[in-house]
Amino acid sequence: MAETSSARLRLLIDACLTPAAISHLARVFGDRVDSAHVDRVLGPGTSDEAVLAWATADRRMVLTANDVDFVLLARTGVPHHGLGLISDQNTRIRQIAAIERLVSALLGHMDGKGIVAGHVFVLRRTGRLSVRRIPL
Repeated sequence: MAETSSARLRLLIDACLTPAAISHLARVFGDRVDSAHVDRVLGPGTSDEAVLAWATADRRMVLTANDVDFVLLARTGVPHHGLGLISDQNTRIRQIAAIERLVSALLGHMDGKGIVAGHVFVLRRTGRLSVRRIPL
């Protein structure tokens, strides 16, 4: 299989974020992003542990505004294929805009040969992105 010049990002969008982000990401980033929503693939009310396990098994990064619970999971040593955290946005439009900014930064990180697995990417309300590796 031939490699393309740009990385492809696989995402699982958590239930706390709007599923409308899926179609928006497809319009903006085309086939560079493959996204799914928790409510559609796992169902509403799925535990954070099950969300992270499913995403990891399917090689997807979890995007969520539920930063406390997912960071705690990662700190317990639960493997993950990356976590993308955004500040909780109170409208669907703001959520989509924040997700787009985070995904754009993630794609740039990956194009620069950066890895996402095992790393946490935090997009602050200010728009600042930080990357950290959770000690396992």
